[in-house]
Amino acid sequence: MRKLEFCLLAVPAALTLAGCATLRTHQAGVGEPDDLALDSEGAKRAEALANYAQGQIHEVHNRSEDALRHYERALELDPTRTRLAIGMAMHYLRIGNTEKATELLETAHASDPKSYELTRALATLYANADRHEEAVRTYKQAIRYRRRDSEPYIELARYYMKQRDERMALRTLDRGLRRVRDPIELYRALADIRMRKVVQSESEQQETDYTEVIAVYERMVQESPDDDSINYQLGELYLLNGQIPEAIAAFRKVSDEKPGYFFLRAVTRHATGRRKKIIDLLEKAAPLLDKDPLVALALGELSEDGGDTQKAIRHFERARQIAPKQMAAYVRLALLYAKDKPDKAAEVLSKAVQELPDDPQPRIYLGYIKSFAKDYPGAIAEFEKAAALLSGKDELLVGLGPMFYFWYGAACEREKQIERAEKLFEKCIALDPEQDEAYNYLAYMWAERAVKLDQALDYVRKALAIQPENGAYIDTLGWIYYQRKEYEKAREQLLKAHQLMKNDPTIADHLGDVLLELEGPSQALFFWEKSLALDPKNERVADKIAKHKAAGHQAEEPTDLGPPPIIEMLDAQEQEPAPDEPAGTGPQFEELEQPDGGLLPEQPDEGDPGEPFLPPDSPLPGKPILEENTEPDRREE
Repeated sequence: MRKLEFCLLAVPAALTLAGCATLRTHQAGVGEPDDLALDSEGAKRAEALANYAQGQIHEVHNRSEDALRHYERALELDPTRTRLAIGMAMHYLRIGNTEKATELLETAHASDPKSYELTRALATLYANADRHEEAVRTYKQAIRYRRRDSEPYIELARYYMKQRDERMALRTLDRGLRRVRDPIELYRALADIRMRKVVQSESEQQETDYTEVIAVYERMVQESPDDDSINYQLGELYLLNGQIPEAIAAFRKVSDEKPGYFFLRAVTRHATGRRKKIIDLLEKAAPLLDKDPLVALALGELSEDGGDTQKAIRHFERARQIAPKQMAAYVRLALLYAKDKPDKAAEVLSKAVQELPDDPQPRIYLGYIKSFAKDYPGAIAEFEKAAALLSGKDELLVGLGPMFYFWYGAACEREKQIERAEKLFEKCIALDPEQDEAYNYLAYMWAERAVKLDQALDYVRKALAIQPENGAYIDTLGWIYYQRKEYEKAREQLLKAHQLMKNDPTIADHLGDVLLELEGPSQALFFWEKSLALDPKNERVADKIAKHKAAGHQAEEPTDLGPPPIIEMLDAQEQEPAPDEPAGTGPQFEELEQPDGGLLPEQPDEGDPGEPFLPPDSPLPGKPILEENTEPDRREE
């Protein structure tokens, strides 16, 4: 079917290529039919057109010989058609017959020696065939026909460069620059040649000097002062040459509002992997970009990555002072304070709330911080205010993604607002049906209360379909079986969970409860004691141990705990559990996600400087501060 469509399209395409035949129209008398006729020249052109179209049809069906026969007949009938001759030559080149292609173009060119298209095509063919004298002569002939256009000068210069004749290439471009109407493309070709010398000097370990390339681009800016791509490239060259003020001035021409973004883009593009070099360049630029927060933010990130927290705080504070209405610096500061000084983190975000009272983002992040600090009533209050600010708006576009509802629901569950928590978790799932954390949280919440166990079983299976080796999810499944009094199934799943998370106190506690039903107090005591050792403040587990020991029972290690552990969750990097937090559970903080490729995206396309990864007036990434795959401890009593 596609071949048929091509065939149908071949005729109008051939009409365009071959040109229009001459039609003679006799004036029709009243009541007489129109009399349309072709003169002899028109008839030949029409027949040439028909042969050309038939040749295209054969070519579609891979019948090269038949296609060639019709093409040759078309050219024989109408040898003046320039495009037809060039198309025929291209066909010969495709089938590897360079000699025939050359002969055809030479014949056509002899018939129409002043055709620019034929002259240029013949010059290119000579160049590819390494026929140097003919190539140069024919390219120069093409230049005579188009003295005011850049194209023939550039093609001859490229040919000279292919022949490693830089002197003649530069002379050709210089001649063109004195003649053509629009010299920008000639300047680009000249800059390419200059840049080759720079690259060569780098490979020869000589000192890199971009002065000659910069001179070309400065002339280009004079010709086209409002061309963003030229100004950006000139800024990059100044930067590479160590001319920081000049680079920033060039980037200001691209965007007077965001010069820091383009400076950062150029720095990270040309100094990737060289931390000291990047820091040095940014510190030199910072005084010249004192009204743009992005350089300060970048320096803060680099200081934080290097372990200098105090210096990072100073840079983020500077960014906040420069742009108090932008969220990025507030969040970075809050992240730095959150692990050790959650109150200070909350103070920073409270300032953001004051500066941006109608923006939900500060309240959302403040809610996350308060959840981390276990101030659940405070977290709920912030989440409520954020939701109220967005009433009637597109939630996903303004920040209320699935994880917002997950943490909002978790805070409500901690405050025993169970029905409200259920609705929020269901909202999270509705926004993201692959949200395994929400499935598991709801399932465990119901299992703890021994309600909706069938739905809980369905939800935890959905979570496990997404993360089949998640020990916490397997524990939830085991606990649902326990509440359904299916103790053998419960033991099987809880042993799997224990193998995956040997140092989780909740799993050890659950395993003890199941073994109490199946094996008696002694084996149960073994796991309860392990749970208490991991979480010494768990009074409920301590009471169970005391009760059964008072009855004369002693802990006894089970002899059959199934196959060896699949995954050891405790490794050399794992820290001791906090006194009030069971190991392996509880919310943790992570850095804000950065785009691929570092601080900035790749160089913009020509004429399109692009957008920064974090525009000053945009909301922060929707991903919460808290780790998405680390739940609040949904098993805390």
